[in-house]
Amino acid sequence: TRFGDYVRWFLGSRSQPDDEFWRRELSDIVSKTDAPLRRRGSGDTSGPGTAELSISVPFANHELLKQWASSHGLTVHTVIQGAWGLILSRVLRRDDVVSGITVSGRMRPFARIDSLIGLLIDTLPLRMRIAGAYVTADWLRELQHRIQGLQTVKSPPYVELVRHTRIREPFGMFPLFESTVVYEDYEALISLPLQQRAALEVERFEFTEKTGTPLILYVKSADALTIRAVYDRNVYSDASVRALLDAFPNVLLDITRSGLTD
Repeated sequence: TRFGDYVRWFLGSRSQPDDEFWRRELSDIVSKTDAPLRRRGSGDTSGPGTAELSISVPFANHELLKQWASSHGLTVHTVIQGAWGLILSRVLRRDDVVSGITVSGRMRPFARIDSLIGLLIDTLPLRMRIAGAYVTADWLRELQHRIQGLQTVKSPPYVELVRHTRIREPFGMFPLFESTVVYEDYEALISLPLQQRAALEVERFEFTEKTGTPLILYVKSADALTIRAVYDRNVYSDASVRALLDAFPNVLLDITRSGLTD
């Protein structure tokens, strides 16, 4: 299977999207979810460039998060996405928020997709309705089910998704949301015995990326949990991004220590 074959298949699938799925997800959305704590009066995202800040979750808190998620039939990824939805809800004072989620593309119904070498990822809207100041384990399980659905759903080009909403004046590359969460799980690789790992290992890499959303959060789960924010300085001040990053571990700790029941 060649990557070019996949690209042709993928473009063809976009001409036959799962419209019913997207209508259910988006039909009553009337406005986009803005960037939280954005600079006042700043609507243009074509500023002087991007900046980065990062934070690490203490090891003990990371272990508690993994144990809590596992005991409730959840992945850490789901809890991370739910925590970000809760932060958006609290900061924006909205009970219905949308953020971007990056899907791997490796679960699409294409023959021998697991043997392909190439970039298959896509960014899709993840809608989260949050009632109250906290989230429950049941709510997170429903969110996990919807995240799994996004891994296989056929979507049209992003700008066409807006036609399923009630947004009257869409603008920008991502007119539904202004933040994206990318979850990177390296624990499966780390846990493999050395003899089962590839002969050539990547020990360290760096890259610079400019995205269409003013804020993108890269959450990496390995020996530690790190959250790296890449943001548009025309939209965000360093202090605002630092405040959002500082809130993340606290919200995760709230979830894992809240004693939430089913």
